[in-house]
Amino acid sequence: MSRSNKSLLVSCVRDASCASGGGIAKVVVPLQAQLAQMETEFEPWVISQVGSQQLSSHEVDFDHAAQISYRDFPLRLFHIHGLWTPFELQCARLARRHGAKLVFSPHGMLEPWAFRHKVVKKLLAWHLYQRRLLGQADLLVVNSHQEYLGVRARGLGNPVAVIPNAVDPTGLELGLPRQVNERRRVLFLSRIAPVKGLDDLLEAWSRLPAGHSFELCIAGAPDPGSNYLQIMQEKAASLGLGESVRFVGPLHGPAKWAAYQQADLFVLPSRGENFGIVVAEAMMAGLPVITTSATPWSVLREQGMGWMVDNSVQSLAEALGEALTLAPQELLAMGSLARAYAQRYSWQEVAALYQSTYQWLLQQAVPKPDWIYLE
Repeated sequence: MSRSNKSLLVSCVRDASCASGGGIAKVVVPLQAQLAQMETEFEPWVISQVGSQQLSSHEVDFDHAAQISYRDFPLRLFHIHGLWTPFELQCARLARRHGAKLVFSPHGMLEPWAFRHKVVKKLLAWHLYQRRLLGQADLLVVNSHQEYLGVRARGLGNPVAVIPNAVDPTGLELGLPRQVNERRRVLFLSRIAPVKGLDDLLEAWSRLPAGHSFELCIAGAPDPGSNYLQIMQEKAASLGLGESVRFVGPLHGPAKWAAYQQADLFVLPSRGENFGIVVAEAMMAGLPVITTSATPWSVLREQGMGWMVDNSVQSLAEALGEALTLAPQELLAMGSLARAYAQRYSWQEVAALYQSTYQWLLQQAVPKPDWIYLE
């Protein structure tokens, strides 16, 4: 397919480096790579302020992008990832200047727990330009039905596509059956921040009956400049949790997957998630999961793959107590269901959803996918 017959797909992400760009870069970069491998009708480009250094697709900074002529492409689509900074505003203006379809992915930034961070600045930006900018988008992409409801609660009536995030299983040996571990282990793996509910987890752990054979492994790093990890370590000591709780620091790549595979149960007592990629990772690794109703994972309870509890220490302690009394083979059986369910979170599956979504947006003759909501 020649360039003149291709549609231009421009993904805009302020920081495309997976080392510094956080969760958004870890969505955009593999999505672009997967779309390029699929040899679709789209030519994928990336506009960023900080490059990824990992993409074979066309990657430019904004100043260069503003000088390019896009006339070679009959159909053009700009997909902007993230909110709140001048970069996204500039990219939206560039898209409109070239007659491109405009797509925004908030990546959870409109969720109540995220909106409360620097709330004064965000309220000012919301009323000055951000709400108007989102209202002009041809499509919004969110990662869960819960996030979709949050978008509607903000008064945005755009078409919305609900597309989950995907899991990169590099380093996970998917073909190996899970075994019962010699040391029984519950794993928490996430950012060490108040929104993740680690304080509730430590309190709940202290309420478990003495003499159980499990240890709690806490993996993750705090936000830069935060002393929250130290606060949690001091809390664990003050509760007398001793050797039953270990803080192991951040884990990535094979070390991360090894931690999942050495655990019997995963727990994320979060106070807010638009998706919660670590839940999908744990499921793909074959773990049952305990999480909260502040996350979009009601399917765990509905399909026997785990527990969903209220954001309270008591509810969490009860779920942990129930899980820890199950026989190892019962936990393995729940984990097997989770692993089978999680196959839908592969990049091949998720990129195909994006491809169909983009096709529908650019070619209205294409039937509307079921995951796109017009109301």
